[in-house]
Amino acid sequence: TPGVDVLFLGPFDMSQSMGIPGQLDSPQIQEAADKVLAACKKYGKIPGIYAEFPEQAKLRAAQGFKYIPIGMVT
Repeated sequence: TPGVDVLFLGPFDMSQSMGIPGQLDSPQIQEAADKVLAACKKYGKIPGIYAEFPEQAKLRAAQGFKYIPIGMVT
């Protein structure tokens, strides 16, 4: 889609939609993350994902995610 630069994966939202709320380490979430990364690579988009902690952000960066907001303000 022209004008779309980033494809952002919200792991909490997605786990809820998949019927496995909060199970961010589940194989289904990891598979979805892999699909997002592959689609971004194929179409020249920036893959993004939320991370709770800096350590998790490092793991996501190693996976190939480029836009990684960390933490939430409550």
